[in-house]
Amino acid sequence: MGLPFSKATPPSSYQKTLPKYLETKLKEETTKHNVVIEHVESESDMTAIVAVMARSFALTPELSFDWIIGSDFALAGEGEGDEGEGELVDHSEKRVEFVEWAMRWTFHTCLEYGVILVAKNKATGNILGVICTLPPENNFAADTTSLLRFHMWKIGMKMKSSAPDILGKDSLRRFEFMGKMQTFMHMQAAAACDKKPWYIFVVATSLEAQGTGCGTMLLQAIHHLADQDKADTILETAGAANIGFYCRPALGYQLCGPEVSSADRRINKNGSDDDPVFKAVFKAQTLVRHSFIATEEEK
Repeated sequence: MGLPFSKATPPSSYQKTLPKYLETKLKEETTKHNVVIEHVESESDMTAIVAVMARSFALTPELSFDWIIGSDFALAGEGEGDEGEGELVDHSEKRVEFVEWAMRWTFHTCLEYGVILVAKNKATGNILGVICTLPPENNFAADTTSLLRFHMWKIGMKMKSSAPDILGKDSLRRFEFMGKMQTFMHMQAAAACDKKPWYIFVVATSLEAQGTGCGTMLLQAIHHLADQDKADTILETAGAANIGFYCRPALGYQLCGPEVSSADRRINKNGSDDDPVFKAVFKAQTLVRHSFIATEEEK
């Protein structure tokens, strides 16, 4: 996967370009929307940031975590046994607790190896949205398939706990498999780029701020950094609605390669299509946004 700051992948310029960008935006459009974008450089706001991320993915019909969590813990499932056959059961707290662990891992990874930005309400300071990303030289940190890798060990030490089994072993198995699936898709997309791209790990908006444009603002900030590096940006997503969101002109993403299925034996050598835990098939798509900075020869 390469080493940080190797000759093949020079370091991103974001440490110079990001402060200037945020200063400019503070004076421009974000002020009109009463929103300010900030660079997260410490763990001081981690609890609030992770809470926004966890609730965004756990309490909405988000396809990837819905698949990981499974139908037994749907947002409004039917009770069984002691909970009463046929009675509606609220699984929200369990879903949030499970997803929160995953989002803490993402937070620590991108704080250590990448860039985290938040969109805040300028008046109240409330967090409206979060984006967690990895620059080209460090996008190897998205690979979560082996604890033997140094970055996995390092982040594991910060986490101080294993993934919670509050949703049972099946969800943990699907969660582990999703890491393999994302790494497979990430490597395919990165190989299709001229050089290593920026990687969008997570984009999340608070339940109250969804549809207000905060997610777009955060993505455009990362796109600016990628453009300064003349690098592409990649991400994985699922579902027609999400693909449509990213592929609209304002963001400029395109499909990158074919859709990938959880039943693909290249990823799960045990054959997930024969395993009852993987009975429901999940499909995801990699997207790429190409850099819009012209070279000197093209100008």
